[in-house]
Amino acid sequence: MLPLTTELDPRPIVDAGVEYWDSLKFEGDDIPQWSSFDPSQIRPLLSHIVLMEVGYEPLDFKYRIIGETVLLHFWRNYTGLWLSEIDHQSENSMLYSVLQQAVVERQAIYGKTPYVGPKQDFRQSREVVLPMADPEGRVVRLLVFLEFPRKSIEPPPPPSGEDIG
Repeated sequence: MLPLTTELDPRPIVDAGVEYWDSLKFEGDDIPQWSSFDPSQIRPLLSHIVLMEVGYEPLDFKYRIIGETVLLHFWRNYTGLWLSEIDHQSENSMLYSVLQQAVVERQAIYGKTPYVGPKQDFRQSREVVLPMADPEGRVVRLLVFLEFPRKSIEPPPPPSGEDIG
């Protein structure tokens, strides 16, 4: 049983996502090819993913797939929209910067983002952004695994020591 004073550790979702991503790399590749992605291999994690398409000239990111758990934490469904079409997620946003960093650095980018959404009992999301390439090596997709840890639960007061009954 988990102690009541701690929040559930979301790292298993993020860690499992990174482990899957690493397993897709061919020897000598810094990042896996997009064509090796097989959702059936990560069924338990699918509700925690966002799949982004990478567009160039100018750099932009399109929501392709949003997992059910993630969608429950968003104000609306952004599937099919480019970040440039969403005011609070456009080029000057923290999200855009993190996605851009994953494309440029071609590595896993971990983050903790202050939570802004319809659920009151969450304070942040924890995520990892994982770039995936086309056969020429250009980053064309970003696979994002997210977890939304709840705020810590206050433990009940200790028993007073009085015998009831």
